[in-house]
Amino acid sequence: MSLFFEEEISCPKCKHKQKMKIWQSLNVTDNTTLRERLFNAEINVFKCESCGSGAFLAVPLLYNDVERKFCVQFYPYDSLKQKTFCDRFTIEGKFKIEKLPEKIAKSGNYLLEPHIVFDLDEMLRYIQFREKLYNELTKRNGK
Repeated sequence: MSLFFEEEISCPKCKHKQKMKIWQSLNVTDNTTLRERLFNAEINVFKCESCGSGAFLAVPLLYNDVERKFCVQFYPYDSLKQKTFCDRFTIEGKFKIEKLPEKIAKSGNYLLEPHIVFDLDEMLRYIQFREKLYNELTKRNGK
């Protein structure tokens, strides 16, 4: 399931306030248009209705591809400065969750082992890599 919340954002240039969807997770199997919107810089990008100024909102974002069974978690680089940032992970880099909620667990335990990135371009490159890997290997294996 994809998750977002709405928040009023002030334009850093002209101070105009407007509501915006801030995405926390994208399930691209449930909603295939979200992948294209991410690659077209339409997710978590502020575009001022008044002056046209734009800016990327550096907020955590989970990309989940249920069909290909992988997920990528983006964190803003400054997250590393938070004293409790590492508390959410095991030493192996897995999320510190012993058991996924039943509704989510149906997708698979790969959600416990996200590929962590601190750069949005890195997230996009990793998604392309995993899609290519899946497509090539399933084609070869006749699946």
